[in-house]
Amino acid sequence: MSGPHVVRFESTFGAWLTDPEGGLTVTYGFDPVALCTGTATFDVMDFTQIASPSGELRYLWHVHGDVQTAVWPFAVEGLPCDLFTTIPPVASGISRLTYQDNDVFTGSNPDSRNANTFGYMANGKLELPGGAPAPFNAVTRCVWDGNDPTSLKCTDHIKVVGA
Repeated sequence: MSGPHVVRFESTFGAWLTDPEGGLTVTYGFDPVALCTGTATFDVMDFTQIASPSGELRYLWHVHGDVQTAVWPFAVEGLPCDLFTTIPPVASGISRLTYQDNDVFTGSNPDSRNANTFGYMANGKLELPGGAPAPFNAVTRCVWDGNDPTSLKCTDHIKVVGA
């Protein structure tokens, strides 16, 4: 292979992230209430996958698109269906999400010497429960050595104006 191999495709996407410091959780690409009741569908996003020209198992991902987004007034580990199904979001709507990962399969490649950095950025104008606009932005940045799960370090920041 003389250069990087680039593949573009569409695929479903969903993620949730917590901001423990801000006390918020954000969900992207799906309705968590529907997920908790077994009826979820996921939004479709544009993916770009770039394979290393060296032939090693290293793929860079760039994912972007407009996704359904909801911000919830709690920050707990896991997928807390008991909270999603009983507490309304503080804001919801559509945001523009970008996800980047410099080495998607780091954990599958024991010979990898790359630090895997990845993260999300989302921006949009969500709505508060009463219908007022709520400017929104969220950023997540992570780094992982690709081998030791305890080395994964992430920083999450979620901001909703007016909530």
